[in-house]
Amino acid sequence: ATLTMVVAQTMTSTSIAVLFAASFATFVIPEEAFASTLQLKASTLCSSLALGASLGQEHHYLPFDAGPKCASDPEPVTFEDDTDVYGHRFVQETPRLISRSLVDLDQELRKIPHDKKRGWERAQQLCPELTDDKLKLQFLRSEQFSAADAARKLVKYWDKREEIFGPNEAFGPLTLDRALKNDSLALSMGVWRLAGRDDKGRNIIFADPSRHYRHAYDLLSMTRSNWYLVHSVLEDEDTQKKGIV
Repeated sequence: ATLTMVVAQTMTSTSIAVLFAASFATFVIPEEAFASTLQLKASTLCSSLALGASLGQEHHYLPFDAGPKCASDPEPVTFEDDTDVYGHRFVQETPRLISRSLVDLDQELRKIPHDKKRGWERAQQLCPELTDDKLKLQFLRSEQFSAADAARKLVKYWDKREEIFGPNEAFGPLTLDRALKNDSLALSMGVWRLAGRDDKGRNIIFADPSRHYRHAYDLLSMTRSNWYLVHSVLEDEDTQKKGIV
């Protein structure tokens, strides 16, 4: 899903990097918020963008032309006429577009060399129920049904998921009593928390850097807790289609 990231003044490297780590999301920073990112230390911003790049993220600075992104000979992608306040246009999904795109995505996944998709292949073996069409559709939506882009992002997602949660937890459900059993402190800090929905029905994630105490927990713990929050929100189909603010 598209994640519209409104950057507030002095966000920490942990705060920014963790959202780039949610590799099923495309990050869009509204133009009026871009000036705020310049207040970040260069090393903080660069390290965050580098992490996003390692996941195959795209970082758009609005306004931008969100035109169709299609693989070769795809099902045509059409968009709703209206744009939202951030300039986004939403794909008009049809059963044919979904079914054709899922076939195209499987073809693109097969093209990726084995050494570039080890996490994905382990996931297919160890937790096939977590690699089904439901997950694939999330990635297609995040890339406006470009199968090639969705495939690249999907394999990077599993590599990063294994890196952050470890091989014992990455290939199972991301639950509080299992994958995040040691992250209760980072979860309780409320650095990132849900703050209702906007007029388009999108979930709003509010960031409060003042609640971040980097010496109280390690970076991976905060990363896991924020990954969990974004991952939970993206279980909602409307959020997958319209994104997060």
